[in-house]
Amino acid sequence: MALSGASVRLLIALLVMGLSLTLARAQIGQYQVLYNFGATSVDGYSPKGGLTLDSAGDLYGTCPFGGQYGEGMVWELDTSGN
Repeated sequence: MALSGASVRLLIALLVMGLSLTLARAQIGQYQVLYNFGATSVDGYSPKGGLTLDSAGDLYGTCPFGGQYGEGMVWELDTSGN
């Protein structure tokens, strides 16, 4: 049984998509967890909202729950990953 031109193009497109998804999954594996929110009793948890970037390249965010007094917290991630 011979494949039509449209069938061949569809088959090639599916193969390319499969390869692209495989490469995307491989790249995702390069990420690592830097911090687990809620790991300690005074830790914030359930981070919400957007991120703010300062001029030094540090990221700031918020957790509405937890923290030292149980009323949430602001967190910072510096360019060294701390």
